[in-house]
Amino acid sequence: MVVRAPREYAGEIEQIVRERGTSSYYLSGGNYIDLLDPDEYYTVSQVRRVRRQRINDNLLGDHRFCPTVRRTDTLREFETADLPGRCRQVVAGYSPEILKRALKYLYTKETRSSFEIEHVHPTSNRTERFVALLQLAEQEDFCRKPQLIEVQNLIVDARFRDADYRKSQNYVGETVAWQRERIHFVCPKPEGLADLMDGLTAAHERMNTGRLLARKRASHFDFLSSEEIATLEQTVRSAYGSETPENE
Repeated sequence: MVVRAPREYAGEIEQIVRERGTSSYYLSGGNYIDLLDPDEYYTVSQVRRVRRQRINDNLLGDHRFCPTVRRTDTLREFETADLPGRCRQVVAGYSPEILKRALKYLYTKETRSSFEIEHVHPTSNRTERFVALLQLAEQEDFCRKPQLIEVQNLIVDARFRDADYRKSQNYVGETVAWQRERIHFVCPKPEGLADLMDGLTAAHERMNTGRLLARKRASHFDFLSSEEIATLEQTVRSAYGSETPENE
């Protein structure tokens, strides 16, 4: 298969090739170069060396599943905004019991919103199961096939439980008229799903190593906006009632 780059990039690609060199010595004895520039993209630190092309494969995944995230100015601002520190400052003035009440409220609110999107009216028991799974999300790693299937079976109605990935084609869309659907997204074919999910799991494990994991853990709340932090504080205050924390 021949992959052709868009014409607008042809000049840039030619310039890069000329600057890097094309001699047999360079390709066989030169230094390895990173596939993606870590200053421009989020990459992994534990690279895979590809001897034939003499590159350091620092992609977040492989050919089965590989997200690419550019280091935009917005994301760079999030990296340096110290939003985790602001979150810690908000919750530091409240007791663990009050925080637990606030989190339970948020989990329940998120659960109801998720079901409303699907126009589902769950029973109280099903809602409690969903909330319990949300609470476990930060404690356990569910990115494994058995765990994913188990979680799915705990969430869905008993009629739709299964022992494997889906075997039928599905899509995301909306009904616009009788027997007419507006399709927003066609999901992967069932026959390619197992390979895709194996790739997702591999990418998950690959991103859980080295500096990327450290950044992920250190920046756990990095993608909370200022408005969401304010909402968090308001939720905690609402759960606390009209009283004021002792150390505020």
